[in-house]
Amino acid sequence: MGFPIDRPLLPPASPSTALARWSDALRITVGLWLLVLLIYLPLIVARYPPSAWASVVLDSLTVTVSMALAMPLFALFRMTAARNAALRIALLVPAILSTALSQALFDAAYTGWLADRAVWVAAPASLAHSYGAAFNYACVFAVNVALFQLALMRRRSWADQRRIEAIRAGAQAAQIEAMRRQIDPHFLFNSLNALSALIVGQRNGEAEELTDRLSRYLRTTSALDLAGLVSVEDELDAIGDYLAIEQIRFGGRLTVTIDCDPRAAPRRVPAFLLQPIVADAIEATVSPFGAATVGIEAAMREAILVLTLRHGAAHPLHAATMADTRERLGAMFGDRARVMAEDDGIVRILIAEDAR
Repeated sequence: MGFPIDRPLLPPASPSTALARWSDALRITVGLWLLVLLIYLPLIVARYPPSAWASVVLDSLTVTVSMALAMPLFALFRMTAARNAALRIALLVPAILSTALSQALFDAAYTGWLADRAVWVAAPASLAHSYGAAFNYACVFAVNVALFQLALMRRRSWADQRRIEAIRAGAQAAQIEAMRRQIDPHFLFNSLNALSALIVGQRNGEAEELTDRLSRYLRTTSALDLAGLVSVEDELDAIGDYLAIEQIRFGGRLTVTIDCDPRAAPRRVPAFLLQPIVADAIEATVSPFGAATVGIEAAMREAILVLTLRHGAAHPLHAATMADTRERLGAMFGDRARVMAEDDGIVRILIAEDAR
């Protein structure tokens, strides 16, 4: 069954205007201008006599005007967030310069007004000083806009990461569901055929054991979250039930060994990780005319969990099964997990301790 035509294959990316948030802009602006005030505060204090603290406070309050003037800059930044870089620069640079000039003119007027009404040591500065102040303001407003861009890039990075994770999770869930649909009917068909043969042959003890093992296995696998993690101990228990069923089905032609290091038992692995590989190993080794041994071992090698399957097949297991196993491990653990198929009928899965 294919995908519906109108169903998007990938989650849509968040628009840039939605990622450029006012809350981020407010935090950035307040923090930046308070830092500027802290840097210039010694110079402001030096302008006035020690007793003129009220004048220091009034002079420092101009930083609130700077914060207010930064907000229209952010509004323009947000409106152009989805535009190309050249257009954004062409619009934002004049806006920064005009905002800086407005701040400098306000400072001159505010200083003149306070000079007539407050206890000041010196009158307002010259026009040349206003030009210098405008340049300084332009630099700070440019930094303000650059921080807006940094916050937007960080939001984009987070959104892209969540989008990638959603894509991976969707692909993994589809892959696991396809694997479940492929394995369960085949396994159930063979098990029921074996059960029927045991009943016809009046091997009631083996038929009862097969029924019990099959019931336990189906209860366990149906309750598993195949997109999640389980302990190595639980994974091996489920595989043990599966292999016990296969042993009954194949009689004495299949020998199974399972060994688990106590240190490896609580480690977490993807649910249903080993079953497809084990199923391939049985298919590749057991024949109507020959016996086979399948061995599974879970051990710790320093900080690395090593899951080893020994199947002794003369040829490699199915490439698709190995590829699916690598993709599942890669989606969960990245480059800290590895699958290795060796020539002597051995498959090893290595998962670093800090992988989850």
